[in-house]
Amino acid sequence: MPILPKFFYRLGASFATVRVAGRLGQRKAAVAAQNETFRQLLRQLAVTQQGRDLGLEAEMDYRTFHTRVALQSYETIAPQIDRIKNGETDVLWPGTCQLFVRSAGATTGTPKDLPSSDAMSTHLRQATADTLLFFARRAKHAEIFRGRHLLYAGSTAMTTQQAPAGRFIYRGNVTAMLAALVPPWAARHLLEPPAKISQSTEPAARLRNTVNRTLQQDISLVAGTPKTLLHLCETVLHRAATRGTPPTNLRSVWPNLECVIHGGVFLGSDGDELKRLCGRGAQLHEVYLSAEGFIAVQDADHALGLRLLTHHGIFFEFLPLENFRADQLDTLGTKTVPLSAVQAHVNYVLVMTTPAGLCRYVLGDVVRFLDPGKCRLVYVGRTSQWLHTFGESVMERDLASTLDKVCRQNQWMVKNFHVAPLIDESAGGRPRGRHEWWIELKPGTVKTPTGPILAAALDVELQRINETYARQRAAEIMTAPTVWLVIPGVFAHWMEHNRTWSRHSKIPHCLNDRRIATELAQLAPFNPD
Repeated sequence: MPILPKFFYRLGASFATVRVAGRLGQRKAAVAAQNETFRQLLRQLAVTQQGRDLGLEAEMDYRTFHTRVALQSYETIAPQIDRIKNGETDVLWPGTCQLFVRSAGATTGTPKDLPSSDAMSTHLRQATADTLLFFARRAKHAEIFRGRHLLYAGSTAMTTQQAPAGRFIYRGNVTAMLAALVPPWAARHLLEPPAKISQSTEPAARLRNTVNRTLQQDISLVAGTPKTLLHLCETVLHRAATRGTPPTNLRSVWPNLECVIHGGVFLGSDGDELKRLCGRGAQLHEVYLSAEGFIAVQDADHALGLRLLTHHGIFFEFLPLENFRADQLDTLGTKTVPLSAVQAHVNYVLVMTTPAGLCRYVLGDVVRFLDPGKCRLVYVGRTSQWLHTFGESVMERDLASTLDKVCRQNQWMVKNFHVAPLIDESAGGRPRGRHEWWIELKPGTVKTPTGPILAAALDVELQRINETYARQRAAEIMTAPTVWLVIPGVFAHWMEHNRTWSRHSKIPHCLNDRRIATELAQLAPFNPD
């Protein structure tokens, strides 16, 4: 198929944007799409070895599926994934599989290999297209297709491994998978940098070559994680300054830059810095993507949440967090609810059935719907990273939002933080205590707070946004938190000496134990005042 001039693709994108706008306006379309997705997935899953083990039937209704099929974790299906690697057919999904997506393993510290079928590739292509079209709908034009799209979120290299019977398997991270699926016309007209640069496994060389290539190009979109994007911005501005008048922001270098796609974390002050470095006119556009699939994309103002991607082959279920027990997944299948039954402001553990063969797979992510009618939600944390020692049920997003609000009000800038439970006593078998915060401020903070001042402000704000925490405080099951202000560099030093987390460049913001808090206490001095 010949590659047409870019004008024709821009015109096609304009018409596609109109169609997307119509679909998003139909409130019942999402539930109908999920029902159809369930039926299609079941027909495929029923003919697999997994399907026979789980008792799946091609025409099974959701009520039977909901009652009969147990929830699964990665550990549950890991033996089956090994069989797929060894060349067995029809294990999790019909046919064989040679392509695997490698997750970062940010929860367990151990990377996971997830099979990726042709149907999963279709899902990723469609979801990526919707990501761009959702932004075009927000912008009310399709001019992001005018320039080049710079994807900078890690190496796109795929590794090759020999498997039994002369076979080979190929694995790569999500970035590599997305880059591999780019159609020829998009590779020619849109994608930057080319494979010879993006596949470099040396971060410094990849960044240097990316900046040198794109500095004089017409970039209309950049995409990556917040940390990689901040690093990219600083490098571009520094490199551009050596060629003449120092630019004030990326729009000074790339005048048509209008879309900045990011995902992975609650932005907080990083969002302010990213907006400043990109410049007025460049809009942030959030995506929610995992190795298991594309989950949600921003389709309106960020405060309204992200739109669940209901039309692209993944069937979603939602387990109320209050029912979650990591060691009892096989008993929790009937506790989940479908999209049609979710409620606003309830924390749900995300459960997915995908066209890669994952069936009732517990992702480990926790989401909260802001507007169930429009399928808008926010990511609030991980099942492995939330505080509930004292019955408070506080998620990572609650902590990050609280700290961000307090710091904005007082012109304090935070570099990193961690929160852990601190048990003071136990009465009648029930622990009593408080939260202990470890906070590192960014250099250049206008005015430096003290631990007690920060503790009081954080306590008030967290009670305001989290009713369960407020109830435990009122019942005196919890007392006011303790805040330690650590010297600059403590968290980076901890990361350097902790291999489990070092490659993720992100310390867990909370754990329901004191593993990290104890190590931080031993690592460096802090300001107790």
